[in-house]
Amino acid sequence: MRIFTLLLALCLLPAVSAAETRVVNESWGGTRFNWTRNDGMLVRWQVFDVEGKLEVCVAYSSFGGTNSQFNRLALREAQLRTRDGDNRVLRNLSFGKLHSSRAEPKKLVGFEASCKVTKLDFPTEYPVTYIKWREGRYSL
Repeated sequence: MRIFTLLLALCLLPAVSAAETRVVNESWGGTRFNWTRNDGMLVRWQVFDVEGKLEVCVAYSSFGGTNSQFNRLALREAQLRTRDGDNRVLRNLSFGKLHSSRAEPKKLVGFEASCKVTKLDFPTEYPVTYIKWREGRYSL
């Protein structure tokens, strides 16, 4: 009887749609973050309208001998901001999908990104965004 009740309860739950997989293309924003002249990461991002809310998608790849711990720290401290009015869209971009250094020469084009839907309403005009990195020293 318990199994039947559990199955019935699961059938009555609202269906949750799977998140759409986003793949980086040439139109996505991109920047490099360098720890040294030869070490750092490439970050690509884009925003989308998901049922009237702003979704942020991020992918990144390390290059050189960078420790991934450093890159995650920089992404955790980073903010995605809009160019018009310099408003913060999202803080902490460490949810982004990490790819191997082989993706870096291709500028991550064709690679999957991880996405996060924000509480912000999608603006009437498509927002132009950039990543603001924390200034100063980083320490682990």
